[in-house]
This record gives sequence, C-alpha cells and structure tokens, in this order.
Amino acid sequence: MDILMTGRLACATAPLSGPLLRNHKVVYASNDLVESQLGKGVTPFHISPHERDFERIFHSYHFKVAVFFCQPLYAKEEYYREYEDLEAFLQLCAKHDVNQVLYIQPKLYGQDYTKEVLPDHDLAMLFASCEQLCNYYRQRRAMSVIVCRTPVLYGYGETASLIGEAILQARSKASIHFKGADNQRCAFLSQKDMGELLLRMIESWTTQYETIDIPALSVMTFAELGGYFKQHYPTLRLSYQQQGGITADIIPDSGIPKKEYDWIALYSLPEELPELIAAQEGTPEKEAISLLHKARNFIKKHSFIVKLAELVLGFILMELLNRVTSTTIQFQYIDFRLLYIVLMGTLHGMRTGLAAAGLASLSMLASAVVTQNNWAATAYDIDTWLPFIFFFLIGSVTGYVKDRLRNDNRFLSEEKAILEDKYVLLNEFYMSALQNKDKYKTQIMSYRDSFGRLFDITKSLDSTLVDEVFREALNALEGVLENKAVCIYSCDEKMLFGRLIVCSKEIRDVTEKSLNLSKLERMTAEFKDGEVWANRERLLGYPEYAVPIYRDGKPIALIVLQKVSYDQLAVYYENLVKIICGLIKISLVRALEYTEQIEDEMYPPDSRIVSNGYFSQIIQVKEEMAEIGVSEYVLIRFNTTPQNILSVGNRLNRLIRQTDILGLGRDGELYLCLSQTNQSNIHIVLDRIKKSGLSFHEMNAGGAI
Repeated sequence: MDILMTGRLACATAPLSGPLLRNHKVVYASNDLVESQLGKGVTPFHISPHERDFERIFHSYHFKVAVFFCQPLYAKEEYYREYEDLEAFLQLCAKHDVNQVLYIQPKLYGQDYTKEVLPDHDLAMLFASCEQLCNYYRQRRAMSVIVCRTPVLYGYGETASLIGEAILQARSKASIHFKGADNQRCAFLSQKDMGELLLRMIESWTTQYETIDIPALSVMTFAELGGYFKQHYPTLRLSYQQQGGITADIIPDSGIPKKEYDWIALYSLPEELPELIAAQEGTPEKEAISLLHKARNFIKKHSFIVKLAELVLGFILMELLNRVTSTTIQFQYIDFRLLYIVLMGTLHGMRTGLAAAGLASLSMLASAVVTQNNWAATAYDIDTWLPFIFFFLIGSVTGYVKDRLRNDNRFLSEEKAILEDKYVLLNEFYMSALQNKDKYKTQIMSYRDSFGRLFDITKSLDSTLVDEVFREALNALEGVLENKAVCIYSCDEKMLFGRLIVCSKEIRDVTEKSLNLSKLERMTAEFKDGEVWANRERLLGYPEYAVPIYRDGKPIALIVLQKVSYDQLAVYYENLVKIICGLIKISLVRALEYTEQIEDEMYPPDSRIVSNGYFSQIIQVKEEMAEIGVSEYVLIRFNTTPQNILSVGNRLNRLIRQTDILGLGRDGELYLCLSQTNQSNIHIVLDRIKKSGLSFHEMNAGGAI
C-alpha cells in the first residue's frame, strides 16, 4: 500500500515511519523535510501541498491512505499557511479517490470554541478552522477523515519540536527558554509510539470515529522538564514565558486507542532523554548547515557578482605571486598567468576565461614595458605575440569545455523533465486502464451473474413484514449499488413530508429524521411511477438520485441516494437503480397488501393496538436494525388495566406519528415503539404524552415483548 505523509514534517524522524515501512511504501512530501533524519526506505519530496506541482505525486503513486501532520506546538515560528495546505491536500485526495485521511493535530486550550472558551492564542482558531474543513470533506465528499489529537511529539536527532529545540539550545547556548510558564503542564509522546499507532490505524481502518484522542505517557510541568534537562546539563540556565504563550490542552485518555487498536504508549520522555541528547549530538550543527545553505543560495542568485569577484581577486593574487617570486629561480618555470587563465576558464566558462586572458595579457604587457622601457618595441615585435595568442587560446579552449559540459547538463535536465512529463502521462493512461479493467470486469461479472443476483435480492425481499422489507431493501441497495449513502423514507399521499425509516450507517448521524419534501419542488414535480429522478442540474441541497414508490397511484415511500461518486452518474448506474427499486416496490406493495388482509388478526376488535405475536416480530426487526446501526427506536411501557387499555390506546393514537407502533407485550401491558427516536430527541414525544396525563416509563425490549 502507498501511504502519503505531508504537512509540517520538520520534526519527522525514522521511528515515525519505521513500523509502516515493514509492509507499505511511505512517501514524504513537505518543503521543510530534513532528509538526513528520515532514515532509509522512504521517498522524500521537497514540495508543499499548496504548490502547483504537488499533484504530480498523486499521478506517480496510487495512495490508499494519506496523513497530514499539523505544525508542532512551541515551535520557533508559527506557520499560518496550514489551512491553505490542508485545503489543497484534501482537494487532491477527493479528486484522486484517496478516501482514508488522517489529520494529526495537537490540541490547544480554547480550540473547541463551541464551549464558549476563548483561546489564548490565534493558533487555536487556526486549528479549529482546520477541523471544520475536515468535517466539511467528511460530510460533503463522503471521505473518511479521522482527526487524531496528539500530545507534543518528539523524535531522535530533530531540532524542530519542543524537545529537539530545547536540546539544541542546551548544547549551543547552555540555556533553555521554554514558551510557557514554569507551572504549565504539557504532555509528550514519542514518535516510536506514534509510528506504531499509525500502522495499526491504517491497517485496521474504521469509520466509527471522527476524532480520536491519543493519550500521553509523560505529563509534566515545564519546571519539571527543566529539572530533567539539568540532570544532563548541570550548569544549564532556564527561563520561562509567563504571558502570551501557547497553552497546550492535556488530552484525557478516551480508551479508544487501546480498545480499537490494542495500543498503549510505552516510551517515557525521562527515560528517552539521554538517547535523544546522544542522537542530536551525532548530527551536524544546525547553524553551520543553515550558513552553508545561505551561501549556496547567494551564489546561485548572484552568479555574475561572484564571477567578477573571483576574477578580480584571482588577478590580484596572480600579480602578487609574480612580484613575490620574480627573484626566485625555482618559480621561474611556473607561469602564474597561465594558471590563472586555466582556473577561470575551467570554473566559469569561455567568457570568464577570455576575460582572464585579457587581464593576464595586460599584466604581461605591463611587465614587458617596465623591463624594456620601450613599449613600441614590445608591441611591434612579433616574437612577443605568441604568449598573448596562447593566453587567449587556452582561455577559449578551457572555457569551451566548461560551457559544453554545462550545456550537456542542461540538456539532460530538460530531457529528464520531458521524460517525467511523459511518465506522468503514461502513468495516468495506465491507471485509467486499470480502472476501466476493474469496471468492465465488474460489469461482466454482474452480467454473467445477473440472474443469480436478482434471485438473491428477490429472495431476501420476500417477506410479509413491512419493516423487514425496508431492512432488506437497504442491504440490497448498498450491496448492489456499492453505495453507503442510501435513505428510505415513508411519505404522505401528497408527497409533502417524509419520515426516515432506515438509512446507511455511515450517514446516520448527519441524516435528518424528517424530510420536508415541499422544499424540494423541482424534484417532486418530476416524479413518475417507476422512473428514477437524477440530479443532472447539480442542484444544491438535492440528492443525486431519488425513486418514489407508488401504490395504486399514491406515493408510499421514497428511496434516496444522497451522494454518489463521479463514475456512478452514468446511465448504466441509473438503470441499475431503477431495476433494484422496481424489485423493492413489488415486495413492499405485497407486504402492505398482506398486512391489510390480516388486520383482523393483528388488531383486537375496535382497536389499533397490534397483538403480541405480530408486535414481537416488529420489535425483533427493529432491534436487529438498531444493532447494525441503520435505524433507531425507543420502547415505552404504559401502566394500564384491562378495563382502560383500549381507551389509553385510542388516546395515544391521536398523539403519535404514523411511523410509531402501539402493541401488546406478553405481560398484557401496552407498549409504544417510537421509530427513529433516540435520547437526544425523545423529549419532544415524552412532553406530548405527559400532557395527556398517562403514566409510563422507558424500557428495552426484554422478555415482555
């Protein structure tokens, strides 16, 4: 599996990706990478997500999972383009079908602004905005985005994290300045533990959680942290920032990492600190690397000034050597002017070589005039011309060789860029061919097994219980259509209002329990029996597909596909939806007709209370749907007597919804099943029942049903 890791990765080290490299290929992409600390086996790219060429990485690899690392807390400088990077990253993930995304983020005090807690730093607002962006792509693009809130991470040999920078300050300045108060608590997590958790989360991906809090093994104040550093640097000076600093939020142990991934943190900061110090002492000083990097950048940007300076300094050095060694016999066989020309031409090309030849010629001419005291004799003597000719010849030849090598390198670089573009194009063709192959294979297999699949669907829908038909209809739609955004509503005869019966587990929390169809007039006005409505005009707030179910010309249900992928907008997919919904209609109408025929058995005389035999079947189906997460219900038991049970039932029939069911338990008591109801919205129904003066209490299905 190809895994992309991007974001702010200056503190990333080998232990972070080590566990992943055992079974997967890891690609790092960030403009702040330090390749020397990443270890072997990873593929690094020095590019930021907001840059235009970042998409080429998606063309070169077929990523299944992408990980975005937020900037570390207490860094030397805050990075405020993180929202832009994250937005570009999520756009590319959605475009290239990378639907499993991890967002690794520390948590600051006041970041959860919904609790009316004002943050003490603007980074908290930035982090909260990034979380909202993740939530948008999770809901609107059907992507599985998990936000992992972590303690302060640290690694071996890096200098970008709080611990790494503190070690660097202790080594270079014999003092540490912490960006927090001495009594401020902070939590720390080793990249060894984080790397192991990433492996388990990626290989055991779950869509059950949107946010996972990662607990820390080491929690301490900055004063305690300074004490640990003083054990290794006894003369260390410590200072703290009392105001205006960042306040990290201590993450409580939610138990999710241990329960879902069997993971706990094993490495504590006090025990690892000696190894962290030793690892950083084995790396070159950051200041020296930075100075060398700045010098190289200056030479690249001001090449003409550098050549001119070398030309002048070389000329001065040549003249100095000629004057110093003019009286020494051993140096009479060394021509410093010729050496100067060869060096300049070899280093900088023909133009610089000819310029050096001209300066050397002027130097030689001046020396000859001083020696002979007659410049005319020197100028018109043909024998003296040969050295000047050879000077310019040597400058031209050496400069030509340098220019040719430079041009060859430039041509190779351009050819390499062209080949990379061709490779990207060929890779796109290859990936497109693989996708077409899988699509055609699916279509062929579906065609060859179409009778078998239709038979299985028809068999599963063959039930006389309406709720069971709805459950099997959802399973058929999700399985055959390969879609996890399916909703089924019951609706009134005028198609003005719909109540949710079942929906896909993945969208249950964001799906409305009631659907106001009067606000979707552009859709309902085009409804026809047996036809599929498709959102071809890309109307906002409308589903991608909708299929009404009619019985005797009156609507009874509505099947909705909220979101579909781009390749599911084809006519083939629309026809498939039409076929499956046609089978569902047949089974649903048959179940309703059967229910009407046995009404005398279902209901006692002069009552709309379902008898215990049928009521227990309905509750069993409701319980099964609740267990798999496609529906919800609440059961209420009323305190009645045989004398008043019918009157209580009649009063309740005027208070409950059409989708709610009144029935008898095995204990002879009256029960009310509230469909698509949970603890967050049950108070609306309970308030209405309390006003009627009836005595009741909530309960589970239990043995009474």
